[in-house]
Amino acid sequence: METSPIVSVLTGLITYVFVQFLVLVFNKVIIPWYQSIVYRGRNIEGEWVGYSAKKEGRAYVREKTPRSTIHLVQKGHKITGEILVTKQPSGKATRKLFTVDGLFYDNNLIITLRVKDKRRIGGGTCVMRLTEDGKKLKGKHSYVSSYDEATISKDEVWIRGNLVTKEE
Repeated sequence: METSPIVSVLTGLITYVFVQFLVLVFNKVIIPWYQSIVYRGRNIEGEWVGYSAKKEGRAYVREKTPRSTIHLVQKGHKITGEILVTKQPSGKATRKLFTVDGLFYDNNLIITLRVKDKRRIGGGTCVMRLTEDGKKLKGKHSYVSSYDEATISKDEVWIRGNLVTKEE
């Protein structure tokens, strides 16, 4: 008995969709689950408070008022989350929410930021290093200003949220 071409095409299409679904489940569920089990590195998941800083020699001197609130979610080396920026580089108050996507390897955090509201513009990258016994992330935040289109690279210090009041 001969199979019709339409049945063959539909069978092939259903098989393709099923295989793609399995690949998606494997990449998005099974691999992250496995990585979170075998990951032996530092844990940076949680709330952080971000400050602009000035680098003086090897030290970072942070401003007194925070510039952002950061929530990081960690699964193995993969980092996701959100950053709420509450202060523009000029010092004016703002409220802009960014999504975070990146990696954490060898105490180095490398993330990309994208503005969450599709009606606004903005984005950037952060390259930070975990320091001071896991209490701070220090490094650079580079972005193109959505206000004057200038390229900006600033030193920043992020402090674990539960440690901010103890330091001030």
